[in-house]
Amino acid sequence: TLRALDPKAFVSSFIVKDTRPDGRPFSMCRPTHISTDILQKHTAGSALVKLGDTQVLCGVVLKVGVPNTADTGDIQCDNDPNLEQLLMSVLNLKCLLIEPGKAAWRLQISWQILNDDGNCDDAKVLAAVAALRNTILPPVQLITNNATTKTNGIVEIQDDNGITKGKPLEFTTCPVPLTVGLCSLANHQGDSEGKNDNTLLIADPTVEEQVVLDGTLTIIVDAMNDSKDILYLRHSGMMGIGRKELAVSAHMAYERAKELDGILYAGNKDK
Repeated sequence: TLRALDPKAFVSSFIVKDTRPDGRPFSMCRPTHISTDILQKHTAGSALVKLGDTQVLCGVVLKVGVPNTADTGDIQCDNDPNLEQLLMSVLNLKCLLIEPGKAAWRLQISWQILNDDGNCDDAKVLAAVAALRNTILPPVQLITNNATTKTNGIVEIQDDNGITKGKPLEFTTCPVPLTVGLCSLANHQGDSEGKNDNTLLIADPTVEEQVVLDGTLTIIVDAMNDSKDILYLRHSGMMGIGRKELAVSAHMAYERAKELDGILYAGNKDK
């Protein structure tokens, strides 16, 4: 079939008809499902994100370390320094402090891509945010050696019924990502939503659609506040992007944030 023999021509045959292989408008993302508490035994928080057929699992593990110079805890992400920096900026890191100058929580975040049908980066961000919202910090007491003032360890504090009551993490923003594929339309005509002059903007591209892309633009916006702040912006590929394309993409990202606002707060729901 054309899909197997010439994937680019297959996708292009839909674009010239102002549609996509899965029938979505160019500005629409795939159905998004988020489930939390997937890994209950070995993590402090976890989430599974299904973005269409793309599936990403994320877990948060608690470790104890020495506070940084700002007397806060920190976050470590597996092989993703950009996402690590983003997540550190959206949390109140002071809530990770156990005892000033001596101990603080370190959140170790890791992912497993269960199925890649495109746009894993967006799924990773959503999974990390959902897993962090699912994370509970247990109340602990620092045990030190009085002679040397060195930390020997921590123990969990339980109430009179033997129950450990923890606290959730404190968020300052709620990042929501949108990756838009950039496709040149030099000889293509039409007025479909998402088109902008000679550039077609394809929201949440699948693996199948990646073959026709000349670049991508990822925008992460804040779904918690009404300021419409852009928290992160990344452009890749040979195709440039103008102000008009950027404005349209940003509007699509804000709409995506509204769409996912409730699901990120609630978990275990669909959109």
